[in-house]
Amino acid sequence: LARERLATPDCAAALGAGVDAGGFDLIELLVAESAPFDARQAAFAAPSAPIDPRDAGAALAQTLDARLGMDRAQGVVFFPEWLPEEASKRAGFAQSGPATLSPGAPGDPLLRPRPLFLLAAPEPIEAMAEAPDGPPWQFRWRRRLHRVARAEGPERLAPNWRTETAQRTRDYYRVETPEGRRFWVFRAGFYGDSPAPRWYLHGIGA
Repeated sequence: LARERLATPDCAAALGAGVDAGGFDLIELLVAESAPFDARQAAFAAPSAPIDPRDAGAALAQTLDARLGMDRAQGVVFFPEWLPEEASKRAGFAQSGPATLSPGAPGDPLLRPRPLFLLAAPEPIEAMAEAPDGPPWQFRWRRRLHRVARAEGPERLAPNWRTETAQRTRDYYRVETPEGRRFWVFRAGFYGDSPAPRWYLHGIGA
């Protein structure tokens, strides 16, 4: 842009008159009039048709695989499973491609809040909670006691009663400690059931 302005007749005349271009410390450009510009550039060198995200993702995957090694760069593949630990998995970026979400319904699991870090498998915790459906007010995880200052939920995830009779309904809560640490915990089962319900921690940074 600066080169284009310096090529105007006025600047060219000034430079031809002996002005040292190498001595410029500051160049100020004045925009007298502007308008929205909606065009998109497909490549750095020259403009062409708009980029298709799938083509851009494939090109990026090839570049990363060539520089880092096959499947070193990874993405996420989503599956229509109700269990969070089975609803997604990591895969080579070339397989996962760019993540695209359709608008979906408000209850779409992919659109619900999820923790930044999901444990590979839920870990049991010892929790003190208000029965029957209250969030925990404290819990012990990996021998450390955490008190709960704030909680949101529950978000109920239930199995298909026709095909998944061994799984128990889960009530998930996003909880925050007085220190600001956030966890994703859930209760599997209901109070009064046999066996008794159990509490688990499933994610961090909820």
